[in-house]
Amino acid sequence: MSLIIKYGLQPTLMVGVLSLWYFNQDAAWVYLLVALGVQVLLALLEHFWPARPEWVQPIGYKGALGAVFIATYVFGGAIVAPLYAQTVNPALAHLRSTLGLDVWPTEWPIIAQVLLAFFMSEFIWY
Repeated sequence: MSLIIKYGLQPTLMVGVLSLWYFNQDAAWVYLLVALGVQVLLALLEHFWPARPEWVQPIGYKGALGAVFIATYVFGGAIVAPLYAQTVNPALAHLRSTLGLDVWPTEWPIIAQVLLAFFMSEFIWY
């Protein structure tokens, strides 16, 4: 079981999340489900099959971290995201179009974009 988790979890999560998003691009519930579902799944796996048993945190501590995550998600979704959409995003969009810059290679095939997203997430996390 631990080898499946060790080597199969990340690719499975990536394919699952991208598939869910691809087939439900306009559904707002997908983002909430992914954000909360992945966190809960990872917390359960870390608790029951830890890579290092000495790092297992008490369940109360994990509950507190979950509450902080939910509060941050709600705060970001309710306050920061609308402010960003109204102020920062239009300014950046104007700057990108003026300079002819595009942040994401949208002209690439979808599989290449998925691989780039995977490697970028690996780079950020490690």
